[in-house]
Formats: sequence, structure tokens, C-alpha cells
Amino acid sequence: TPRAASGAGGQAAGRGRQQAVQRADPRRQGDPGRLRVAQALASLGAAYRDVGRLEDALEQNKKALAVRVDTIGDDHPDTAISYSNVGAILRLQGKLEDAYDHYVKALEIRRQSYGDWNPDTGLSHTSLGAVLFQQGELNEALENYSRALEINRAVFGDRHPETAARYNDVGAVFERRGELDKALEHLWEALQIQCETLGDQNPGVGDSYNNVGAVLWQQGRLEEALEYHTNALQIRRDVLG
Repeated sequence: TPRAASGAGGQAAGRGRQQAVQRADPRRQGDPGRLRVAQALASLGAAYRDVGRLEDALEQNKKALAVRVDTIGDDHPDTAISYSNVGAILRLQGKLEDAYDHYVKALEIRRQSYGDWNPDTGLSHTSLGAVLFQQGELNEALENYSRALEINRAVFGDRHPETAARYNDVGAVFERRGELDKALEHLWEALQIQCETLGDQNPGVGDSYNNVGAVLWQQGRLEEALEYHTNALQIRRDVLG
């Protein structure tokens, strides 16, 4: 489920959603009862996913998708949520081609409904980037992650945890491609933003210390790498015990 935006970005995103609903055909706003059923199915699917029952999660999310397509149409923003939810389960199951197709559909709907500069559109680019990264399609993964980073910088600002997360994604692709200087640049930026916005006692910050340390290790900068890995370990001990 897309995270809520904050600040000015959140207000802009909210206006985008309202405008998308206003643009929708008023005859296709859907029966409220059926839409509540779709939401209940999606919630049940999320619960199944959380406990690892992926087949059950997929079944419920596909049912929710079918209800929404039938009730409000195949190009409604809420239908995009269901496409994305189904894609997420398929990705967890390793069905990457099917996941990709569902994520593409969600992106198409969101671009049509909200435009290019919206956090939900950015979320779809992130999802596509993740699938492409798993498939080894690194150029396309980089393209989608970079687009998500651009959107998050515009919507949330440069110094925001969501922006930091996309810097990490882009850095991971550069690392996989062996472009270690670019990887370090992006992973370092992610770490700096997280330290500023989340503090240094956060598991995500610990992960970013590890990410930077891994690249430094590959560059042969072993003493620096050890320092970053040590910081990561200390944070995990402090936070997780």
C-alpha cells in the first residue's frame, strides 16, 4: 500500500488524488457495498501475506482486483492498488514476469490518474525497478529506480527518508554493475539523509552503514569498511539487543 506523503508533497498528492477522482466517470464511482467487499478482500490478503500464506494472499487480492475492475473500471486509481498488491505477491512467489505485468498496469493507471510527479507513480517505478533488478535487467532497473528518485526528490524533498530509500536502490544497481564509485556516492547520500532524519539509532541506518561498508570493502578500503560494518553492528545491538 502506498505510504502517505507528508508536508507540501502530501498536500500535492492529496490534490492529485482528488483530481483523479473528479476526472473519473461519475457513473463509475461504484457501488459502495461492493467496494467495501473489495477492501475487505484486500485486507484479508494482506493478513495472509504477513503470515506467509502467499497462495491465499494471491487468491484474495485477485478477488479484490476483479471486484474493483467490475465495479469502478480497469483505469481507476483504486484498481491500480489491487494490480500492485497482486504484483507484490507474485514477486514474493518468484513469478517475476507476471509481477512485472501487474506493476506495469498499476503504473499506467497512476500516470493517467495522477500524472508523472506523484508518490504513487513513484512507488510503481520502485516496484518495477525491484522486479527488473531481480531479473538481472540492470539498465531498466536503474531507469525505474532513478525515475522514482527524481519523483521523491520533487515530492518529498531532498532530505527525506523516502528519498534516501531511492538513493539506496540506485546505489544497489550501480554496485551490481560494478560501478563502485557511483554506488558509493548514492549509498553515502542515503546514509547521510537517514542520519539527519531518522537519527543514528534506527535499523535502516544500520543497514545503510552496512551498504557503504560493503562497497568500501570491494574497493579495497578495508579499514574504512571495517569502521562502517562496526557502526552497523553497534546500531543493531543498541536497537535490537
